[in-house]
Amino acid sequence: MNPYESAIVPNADWFIARQTREGFINAEGDEFYGVRGDATMIGHSASVKMYAYALTQSNSHLKSGRQSLEWLAARQDANGGWKGYSAFTLHGAQCVFEGFNTLTVAQHAS
Repeated sequence: MNPYESAIVPNADWFIARQTREGFINAEGDEFYGVRGDATMIGHSASVKMYAYALTQSNSHLKSGRQSLEWLAARQDANGGWKGYSAFTLHGAQCVFEGFNTLTVAQHAS
């Protein structure tokens, strides 16, 4: 793996270590992720875990990514965003949609 690819797997594992059984990423918000378990962060985590899956074919990355996306799908509000779960514009939708797209791409690539 190149240096970029080599960084993906430990990052995915970091997300998995902080993930609840339901798929929520239990990590503090910061200047990028406004609230604990921000939908934006969870969407990003799904993308990272799907890239790790594409590199390693590790079912733990695939399962974890799916769990996070299922958690998000169950909490989407009527307007299509995650208003109660995100502090950012579009209510985290862009990063969540990127996570769903990455799942689709990773599954088709394997």
